[in-house]
Amino acid sequence: MDEHGRDAEAAPYVVDVDWAEQSVTRAVISALGEVTGERDTALDPLYDHVDPDALESLFEPTEGADRAEGAVSFPYGDYVVTVYARGRIDVRPAHRE
Repeated sequence: MDEHGRDAEAAPYVVDVDWAEQSVTRAVISALGEVTGERDTALDPLYDHVDPDALESLFEPTEGADRAEGAVSFPYGDYVVTVYARGRIDVRPAHRE
């Protein structure tokens, strides 16, 4: 168990997001809050781990269409966050990579 009572060997936390309804960075922060058990405002700033503007740019619609392919992963403390263009975020313990 980790400090938040979660099983470190458990499956990754996965959330599906509609990028038209929520920004990528807001969705990542929300997912990290769920995994860590911390309030969003208590988390390390996302910009200490990834450039939020670049993250938003990677997944913004192009020529009126959503991006259907691509993913980006980055470390965040004891976790690895992977954001998929199709609207999925995975947060898993870093040691499982």
